[in-house]
Amino acid sequence: MFQRGHFGFENPHVVPVVEISIGNSRMRAHIDSGNMVGGFILPAALVDKLTLASQPITVGRARTVSNEVEIKQARLSDKIKLGTFEFNQPTITFPAIADEVNIGLKILREFSLTFDQKNQRLKLDRTSRSSKSFTSTRDAISPALRFS
Repeated sequence: MFQRGHFGFENPHVVPVVEISIGNSRMRAHIDSGNMVGGFILPAALVDKLTLASQPITVGRARTVSNEVEIKQARLSDKIKLGTFEFNQPTITFPAIADEVNIGLKILREFSLTFDQKNQRLKLDRTSRSSKSFTSTRDAISPALRFS
């Protein structure tokens, strides 16, 4: 039995991958502290299958070598579970660059993350600070990461 906030992860290509659930569906998600675009970034094909609580709005544009893409956000009707933590009707951003869900800094900054690489375990501890109580810009954009 795992303790609260402890769960497994994989590290197939240097980026940690965890299992999350959106509603009743389970899927893989990248832990990406370098992603400052959104908390949960989802592939457009996945968003098309979900029920949204709000209409998508365009929040920016991204440019690739061959085209320009609108970045959109909407509130999800369902909840997202990450380990033992639940995010009810979270704001999602889409489309993702890859085919996996991406968990970015806007979610990760709520936690201290400890990676036990030998045993491939991740521990999440929710920090006591809220997104409005950061003492510096560095605190606002940097989750506490530990590796063992």
